[in-house]
Amino acid sequence: MTVGARPIVGRELLVAARRSSTYWARFQAALMALVVAGLIVVDQTMSPSAPAVMGARLFRTLSFLALIYVMLAAVRLTSDCLSSEKREGTLGFLFLTDLKPLDVVIGKLTATSLSGLYGLAAILPVLVLPVLCGGVSLGDVCRLAVLLLNSLFFAVAVALLVSAWCWQARTAASMSFLILLAISVVTPVVAVCAGGLASLSAGVGLLSPLTACWLAVGGGTGRATEWFWVSVLLTHLLAWLCLTTCGRCLPKLWMDRPVDKNRMRWREWCRGMLMGNARTRAAFRVRALRRNPIFWLGSREVRVRWYPWLFLGSIAAIIGLSCWGLQVRRVDLLWLLVVGFALHLFFKQWLTHFASSAFATDREQGALELLLSTPLSVRDLMGGHRLVLWRQFGYPLLFLVLMELAGWICALGEADADRWLISGFFLGGIIIFVADLWAMAWLGWWMGAVSRTAAQASSATALRILLLPVGLLGVSLLTVHLVWNMPETVFLWMSVFVYVFISVGIDGWFGGRARHRLLTELRVVAVERYASGDTRPGSWAKLRRILWSR
Repeated sequence: MTVGARPIVGRELLVAARRSSTYWARFQAALMALVVAGLIVVDQTMSPSAPAVMGARLFRTLSFLALIYVMLAAVRLTSDCLSSEKREGTLGFLFLTDLKPLDVVIGKLTATSLSGLYGLAAILPVLVLPVLCGGVSLGDVCRLAVLLLNSLFFAVAVALLVSAWCWQARTAASMSFLILLAISVVTPVVAVCAGGLASLSAGVGLLSPLTACWLAVGGGTGRATEWFWVSVLLTHLLAWLCLTTCGRCLPKLWMDRPVDKNRMRWREWCRGMLMGNARTRAAFRVRALRRNPIFWLGSREVRVRWYPWLFLGSIAAIIGLSCWGLQVRRVDLLWLLVVGFALHLFFKQWLTHFASSAFATDREQGALELLLSTPLSVRDLMGGHRLVLWRQFGYPLLFLVLMELAGWICALGEADADRWLISGFFLGGIIIFVADLWAMAWLGWWMGAVSRTAAQASSATALRILLLPVGLLGVSLLTVHLVWNMPETVFLWMSVFVYVFISVGIDGWFGGRARHRLLTELRVVAVERYASGDTRPGSWAKLRRILWSR
């Protein structure tokens, strides 16, 4: 750390020390890691195998989950750090001091990665548990720890660079995620398709942290260890390249520059690509205003609705190229179930961030009070936001559900003995997916109206709708497994029913409560600047504020 960066780090650390999320993040990360490890151990004990095999499987699963956690935490914590300073007009004051641009970048890097580093430190002890089972050495754990630290540094550097170029929080988060997805997933697929599985450890595939993780857990050839360190080194150098580029560009990006003819032409071209030409905008304005004014305000970027379709098409292309490169003739239904779960998780996070940003952005810009001062009622306001959400995600999500129903029908037609169990997972996943979308939309709107930032609102929504059911499921299944040693098939069927029951119940509670409070208390919270999520006396939120107050 340079000397000039210390004031920024000190300021950010003081701010982080006053946030309860700094302390709760470590507890939540450790708890979820223990719950996931317990579920994996229970699943492995249902089908007895050698302890070394069970330890290796546990280590691989936890490794990839930890890598995903690190990348997502970096995007959530860092993608809006510089863009928020630009929107508030405080970034320019830093350059009036003796600070250099690289000092600002390193200071932000150190401060924003603190919470992710704490979460990673809480997860690492859980990753040592497979060593006790055998099949995993201490060297494997050390290589994985180095990989996770390097991946956190890389993801934070990429998010910082994107944050320096963007002004809006939603744009910065989306661009950071897409860039990390392209580097981590697309590059290995390109390497596989270029020369088969043997080329996975060569060329652009080594830039991916996913490739390094695959090599760290025992994938690849006999030279996997050497290729692992090469991949880590390349990723580390790419991270420093992002930081250096950010430091060089930041002094030119924070200020409003005069618009010349070339910039004006480029801006108009981008505006036309995003919002359509004048005739398209005028026609859509007439149609949208007839339905709801809020619908027109939230849907003026007419081309944005194609983003979910582009993502689904990209995922289909990646899967198709992977099957072609690996010469896969028949895809197992279990792998389709895993891909469907990953798509569910991605769209839930996307919809949550989209819904949370609606009220959070309006509140930050002072537009929420203005909207509520118009003759529009709260029901009209929420009806417009529902239309915006449906226009953005409705048909792509409906298409995804239909494809999964087709997969469910295919599972019923299989001759495999586990076809009924796989079909149960398919149907249960669809039910949970639909219920979670409804609850995350309403809860995301409410948390966006009462939280400081859209990132905090999105995190609070995901904690209640996504992580809480998994934690309750893990505790209940571990308790049942310790009390009653039931057969594997019965245990899996019970897991499906319990997960559906817990998820739907939590969705109904939080979603219904958020809907009621939005329709009855939105005008009250709109005039309370930076109110907390639950302000009623005796509530858990108020108790937590009292316990964590300084």
